[in-house]
Amino acid sequence: AISYTAWVGGTGVAATASACDTLGRCAQASAPPIDPGAGQPAPSGAPQATIVTLVDGAFVAAAGTLSVTVAAEATVALKTVAILLDGTVVQTLDFAQGDAITRTQRTVGIAIAGEGQHTLAAQATDWAGATQAQLFPVTFTLDTTPPAVAIDTGALTAADTWGPRSGMLRFNGTASDGVGLAAVLVRVDDGEFVDATFANGTWQTAIYVPDPEGRTLAVTVRAIDRAGRVTEISQLIAAAISAPDAPDTAITSGPANPSNSTTATFTFTGSGGAAVFECQLDEAAYRPCASPQPVDDLSAGSHVFRVRAIDSRGAVDVTPASFTWTVNEVQPAVTLTGAPANPTAERTATFTFIGDGSALAFECALDGSPYAACTSPQRYAGLGDGPHSFRVRARNAANQTGTAARHAWTVINAPPLAKDQSIILLRNQVTAITLSAGDDGPLHFAVLTPPAHGALTGLAPNLLYTPDSDYLGSDSFTFRVSDGQGASATGTVSITVATSLAGPGTLYLPAVYR
Repeated sequence: AISYTAWVGGTGVAATASACDTLGRCAQASAPPIDPGAGQPAPSGAPQATIVTLVDGAFVAAAGTLSVTVAAEATVALKTVAILLDGTVVQTLDFAQGDAITRTQRTVGIAIAGEGQHTLAAQATDWAGATQAQLFPVTFTLDTTPPAVAIDTGALTAADTWGPRSGMLRFNGTASDGVGLAAVLVRVDDGEFVDATFANGTWQTAIYVPDPEGRTLAVTVRAIDRAGRVTEISQLIAAAISAPDAPDTAITSGPANPSNSTTATFTFTGSGGAAVFECQLDEAAYRPCASPQPVDDLSAGSHVFRVRAIDSRGAVDVTPASFTWTVNEVQPAVTLTGAPANPTAERTATFTFIGDGSALAFECALDGSPYAACTSPQRYAGLGDGPHSFRVRARNAANQTGTAARHAWTVINAPPLAKDQSIILLRNQVTAITLSAGDDGPLHFAVLTPPAHGALTGLAPNLLYTPDSDYLGSDSFTFRVSDGQGASATGTVSITVATSLAGPGTLYLPAVYR
């Protein structure tokens, strides 16, 4: 189809059009006379302008300059759009009469110095002399600084627990923000973040911590303000929560050092009213035990046995007795040739191993489970966060087992990976953009810096990008992804607004036309 426009004077103008194909066959059509003044809509009133990128009551994080998108329309050509901050004009967009612009969207930067509540509005005029009478103000709170947060670094005492051996510990500190806090989250060691209560500049919470007595705890506190700014700090805190007259423990016998046996037996005693004992082998958790205490299936290498006494009040010996020794390799021998890194974010693990000449079969065990027949490579999937251990041993023709080879590692929660995108779209085309990231769990997306030449609407990760009216060129915005435990590095969506779509390897997104 072909369109043709001509500006002519007078009234009652008739039009005739003809078209011919390559064989010379032609057709002709005529339009009835048209009165240029007839049938035209009367002006509907004053022009209208509104702020489109801020929601009334929003909290906005910005430092110095705020990106604002304004939309305006008029029955006749727009002349100006003034942007008012707290009732004062801070920027004016001018439109030439000859451009005859009746609808537009523009993104501008507004300098705002003061933190706190502000009001933005837009007011349009047209070339017919009309001025927008009804404004649509948007009131928002500007946040220019992140929250301040601190941890009470004093050693935890018995007063900071719910009771002996409860594992419930109380943590507290200070937190404040100029525009208001939204949340304070606390994590101990590699546990999950939990909510803390906060008011009047302080926060506190109680968290279950397994076996805290005598340990140094890694405490992380994350403060989030109402504009989404985050401050995170970490602190080592001693857990000196046992009684000053807690019992003492002594190991009275143990294996030879070095030892050629994959088993060992320990005897021990407690003083100061010791009622029960707990034992630990290497980095496993403490478990109830009694003297004498046997241990078996020891792998080749160095080992540490610890024991602590507990009295009838629940007071624990915070300086457990320990015994270190080395187990020599016992035939048939097995050697690990491949294992996961420690630590690792991978939730799968592959082990490779070989045996000496007398090894006929292998048995594997994961995380203390019973041994089961296996072959190299041995693979595991779906591993959770936290420590893991793998053991493998060989059997010979006489059905004898040798010393197990052992590997210990920790699976950590890696922050999600924000995926960059590059997009090409047409001028004045509204385009759907879906943010993405590499992670298996539920994610939260947040836009950090908005585009400079367009507006984003919707709820991340599902957004709509609208370029400024008739804008051609490059634009971009950044975002971050969080899985609740860690946040990604900044991701960037690069946008090119063009007159045509071209080029291999370009990401074309579904268009939404308005």
